[in-house]
Amino acid sequence: MVIDFYTETQGPLVENVTNKVYFQGWATADRADTYDVSGASLKAEIASGVLTLLRNISSQHRGKGSFSFLHSGDYQRVYLEFVVSASSSSPATVQRDLDLSGYLYLAAASMPYVYNLNNEVVFSVLNKNKVILPGKAIDVTFQTNSLVDKKDQYYLQLKQKEQVLAQVDVALEPNMKAYTVTIAPPKNTSFLANGGVMTVNLYKITQEFVVYKQDYGMNVSSTVSPQTIMNWTQPKGEIMVIQRP
Repeated sequence: MVIDFYTETQGPLVENVTNKVYFQGWATADRADTYDVSGASLKAEIASGVLTLLRNISSQHRGKGSFSFLHSGDYQRVYLEFVVSASSSSPATVQRDLDLSGYLYLAAASMPYVYNLNNEVVFSVLNKNKVILPGKAIDVTFQTNSLVDKKDQYYLQLKQKEQVLAQVDVALEPNMKAYTVTIAPPKNTSFLANGGVMTVNLYKITQEFVVYKQDYGMNVSSTVSPQTIMNWTQPKGEIMVIQRP
């Protein structure tokens, strides 16, 4: 029995904000057959051993499902608990843990690096089913915790593969609950005429880049080449969106 967990932004769980997590259940370790999870309990455990029932969960289609939960910094463990029945044995209660310290992402995701850094922000696409009409804007909402430094600078990029279609500044502050930014592909993007898949990516500018720009008397701004910025950033997550023809 295997359950793969991955966050909406293909990144780490972030403390003290609401995280959305998707999951895929598999009957065996080779991931050949899906497994439908039914009546599972999402539980959290703190250092004293006290358990908290966060919510009840079931998969929605062929082992796939999702849930959201407020990730407290007090949690030492978060896991799904459910009963597995097999014809050859008695029902058994099993537990499958979320990794609270690492990145939760799909193998096919393009997140190339894992940073051992404090995690301060999650974001979500508000457009229904993450599908947009040609040339329409994408609304992205952010939640942050107290680890955000107002002096830090972030950029939101809209990309198709490695081609940057649009880029906007994102001004984050500590403990934001619903800060929304809009980003849109250019209307003259010919290779999206028949629709296509894009990603919304959030990046944090490294302090090294800020110092480099200041040393040369330049401002750090979104007028800098997006490709240049990519060499001086920490990826903070990505979400796939689909543009209709």
